[in-house]
Amino acid sequence: MREFFSGVPREDTPQEFWTVRINPQQWLEVPVTVRTIKMTEKTADELRYLSKFDRSRKFTNQLRDEGTAVGREWLSRWPGNVGSWPDDAAYP
Repeated sequence: MREFFSGVPREDTPQEFWTVRINPQQWLEVPVTVRTIKMTEKTADELRYLSKFDRSRKFTNQLRDEGTAVGREWLSRWPGNVGSWPDDAAYP
């Protein structure tokens, strides 16, 4: 949200901000299975608030490379052994 309000005077910023999910995970009439592909537990443990501001090429490449490896590993188990939300959303 910071990008929306950067440089906007405080008195011109909204009191409320709504986020609309384009790809909702629930519909009343259509059952949906949600699956989770997680970063490694080690990376999740090492990420801190300040890492969200790290735009260095090295850090970005590290996350992208891990995402590629984790995604490929997840796809190798598809469709039989990938779990579903919320059971697959936590680390063991």
